[in-house]
Amino acid sequence: MFAYLVVEGIRHTHDLKKYCLRLSVWAVAVYAGNALLNFLFRLGSGTLPEAERAQLYRNPNAIFTLALGTIGIAIVLWGKRQKTAAGKWAYVLSAVVFCCGFLYGEWGSVVLPFMYIEYFLRDKKTLRLSGYVLIELIAVLLSWGEPFWFFVFPFIFLYNGKRGPKTRFSKNFFYLFYLIHLWVIAIMNFLVVMGRI
Repeated sequence: MFAYLVVEGIRHTHDLKKYCLRLSVWAVAVYAGNALLNFLFRLGSGTLPEAERAQLYRNPNAIFTLALGTIGIAIVLWGKRQKTAAGKWAYVLSAVVFCCGFLYGEWGSVVLPFMYIEYFLRDKKTLRLSGYVLIELIAVLLSWGEPFWFFVFPFIFLYNGKRGPKTRFSKNFFYLFYLIHLWVIAIMNFLVVMGRI
């Protein structure tokens, strides 16, 4: 769902560079928050064996994957406008960004192909559907990503295509929600494991 909303954001934004920057800043914020939580968990779990302590640490960062997908799409769009060799190299650079996210991003094997398909094949229903099937095959066969990602489709199909409120809160709500809900769950997990709840 986040990937779909980011692709909609790419379509509606007036400044794609700022959009890429905003996603990148939020990705860094997630890394910083995860690092702080991991440090605090390490301090607070000194009595646990190392194997159990390692299970407390949190490093998820889907916003990093979304930022890479957005940057990759932005590079392709920039390359299409170029009439020089730089335009051709833009596709190579976008492919490199895509591969980095595919291999190292959280759910990269599902999120990145979905973003590219959703953006570039929006009006080609057969190709788009084929792409979704291919993503599912990759997710199941390689055991990467999330094989149940397709449960998001009912929500996507219910979307009316209209832009929501344009406020500072609405721009940042989903980033904040992503950060806060994962950190709250991580803290609750820590408290349960340490026997404090």
